[in-house]
Amino acid sequence: MTDQNVSQTDRLHLSDFHGRERDGWDSRQITDALVCDLKQMQIEHGLRPDLIFFTGDLVFGAVSGESMDDQYLLVRDFLDAIRKAFIPEIPIRSLYLVPGNHDVDRNEITPDQTAWIRQPNLKLDDVITMMRDEKNKQWQRFMERLLNYRNFLTSYNLLHLLPGNPHLIWTDALEIHNTRVGIAGLNSAWSLGGFKIALRLAGSPEMLPYIPAKKIKFLSIKLT
Repeated sequence: MTDQNVSQTDRLHLSDFHGRERDGWDSRQITDALVCDLKQMQIEHGLRPDLIFFTGDLVFGAVSGESMDDQYLLVRDFLDAIRKAFIPEIPIRSLYLVPGNHDVDRNEITPDQTAWIRQPNLKLDDVITMMRDEKNKQWQRFMERLLNYRNFLTSYNLLHLLPGNPHLIWTDALEIHNTRVGIAGLNSAWSLGGFKIALRLAGSPEMLPYIPAKKIKFLSIKLT
């Protein structure tokens, strides 16, 4: 990967929108100001991102009297506004997301799950073994807490993020300025409650077997 190739790929990195109906007025103010800045950035500096990354906490999360599905409607409006701030607008196909801890439905977290993930002697190998068996009931229950997020990927037509993947892990490959670029998105948000395990998973080579690597095997640039 050369500096010259990297400079040919412009990326916009966003996170922590924390969409919530109660804060709708404030979020619109923030969105409007951001859109204004992005438009000005393109006018004054000719900058238009090839890729948009949103790295966690799209929504606020489960609260009384407010569904996460409704929060994701606010997220849809936010992402549409960002994409359409540019001329031409950024296609959905160039938008990449990974979940954060707020994207987890905390109503689906059970005490026994929390106790298991917080075991002081829990080994990374034990977690990987559970993940390896996609039909493992315990693993399926852990992933149920990200069902709202998974449904949003499908409804917003983010099919390149593989919403059907049992681990919500994805890879993609595309050509930008005559350069093949590969991108991988990991998911450690499912392990909410087990902070130490989440950190170890995020940087562990043990996660590599769960990355659908076929698309990114032979590429000029890899962004992970």
